[in-house]
Amino acid sequence: MVRNRLPEADCKRIPQAWIALAVTAFLVSVGYALLLVLARSGMVTLFGDNERGFHSALVLHVNFSLLVWFLSMGGFFWSRNRQWASRWVNYVAVAAALAGVLLMAAAPLAGAVTPIMSDYLPVLDQGVFLAGIGLFVLAVSVVSLLSLSRLPRALAGRSDSASLLCGAAALVLLLAAVQLGVAAASALPETALGRYQRLFWGPGHLLQTVNLLLLMQAWLWLSGGAQAPGWLARLIRIQVPLILLPVLVSPLFPHLPAPYDTLLFTWQMEWNGLLVMPLLLGLLLDRGSAGAGSALQFFLRLPLWLLLLGFILGWLIEENNAWVPAHYHGVIGAITLSYMGVCYRHLGIPGHTPIAQRLLNWQAGLYSGGILLLMAGLIVSDIPRKGLVAAGDLLPLGRLLMATGGGGALIASLLFVALVAQQRVRRAHDKLAQLAPEAGDV
Repeated sequence: MVRNRLPEADCKRIPQAWIALAVTAFLVSVGYALLLVLARSGMVTLFGDNERGFHSALVLHVNFSLLVWFLSMGGFFWSRNRQWASRWVNYVAVAAALAGVLLMAAAPLAGAVTPIMSDYLPVLDQGVFLAGIGLFVLAVSVVSLLSLSRLPRALAGRSDSASLLCGAAALVLLLAAVQLGVAAASALPETALGRYQRLFWGPGHLLQTVNLLLLMQAWLWLSGGAQAPGWLARLIRIQVPLILLPVLVSPLFPHLPAPYDTLLFTWQMEWNGLLVMPLLLGLLLDRGSAGAGSALQFFLRLPLWLLLLGFILGWLIEENNAWVPAHYHGVIGAITLSYMGVCYRHLGIPGHTPIAQRLLNWQAGLYSGGILLLMAGLIVSDIPRKGLVAAGDLLPLGRLLMATGGGGALIASLLFVALVAQQRVRRAHDKLAQLAPEAGDV
């Protein structure tokens, strides 16, 4: 097969396009998060008794934060990792992903929507929204599959850790798509909730594995990339095959008798958490790592603590109560903060002055502290996972913690978007200045 190397300009533009899509989706998710925080804290009754409105906002927040933001960052990693591909494939994939996101955003304007609060991926049961998700995931899958060709060499130790992680994440995403197709072709429950629960149970767990592998990629980046500690690369080479083992046999899980058809996916998730612990603890204890003294060290170390707390809460879950959202807010917050650091590093934002450095540290600390307070508020209030709660049903302490924590995380999120936008405007201004004729030229 002939490998067509992309021109250097395209090698820069394509990852930047994925970054732009990711940050835009993150901003949209922040807008919906603001509505949800105000509604759940009881400070403002935005939705009244309209449960459908609240759940629709929740569906859009989850999809733009958990699906579009995360997988767009995956598109960034995959597009940077591969060294070849046709130019039109890359640009068509980015354009298709953008079109899918626009369809998702426009779905509430296209007619009545029915929010379905299915686990792992809640959806709006409407053709426009579902078409948007399908188009976006298809576009990301095309980009990811181009990294699969390097996976065999990476597993054999003949390629770098970044290629190993990108190839493994692409393989898991492919298996998730296959499982989704198999589930869609089989007999599904009659109720809408039952159908989507059956469709997304297996692929949703595999998507968590994709996010874990991409998070490990972010840690590698923030630890120095090619200059990362040698022990980190060696540990990744051991962990990735162990993570893939249950994934490769996961297509058999739905065909097993109950309750093993569903429990095995949960056990696989716990297995991933145990496997990543040595890497997590190693990065926390290694003060000599490449990222320890960098401008973005808080975007490496604070997510590690958030993820550790999220894992601990996950292992303590015994009922389907507020401990569940507290657990996954810790995990999602850890991934989000790590991806913020990746965006900063790629765009060259790390502070070169004491003021800029303090601003980065303040933003990372405010976001992680806000997530911690939000998790504490969820646990104290013990509110339902996916329901709108009246202000009088919330404990004052829980309401205060959720409002303060959610507000802090939202301010830090908006600051992140502002810093990214400022850097993009500055780069555009510099390019225009280079194109402008020098003073005195005719």
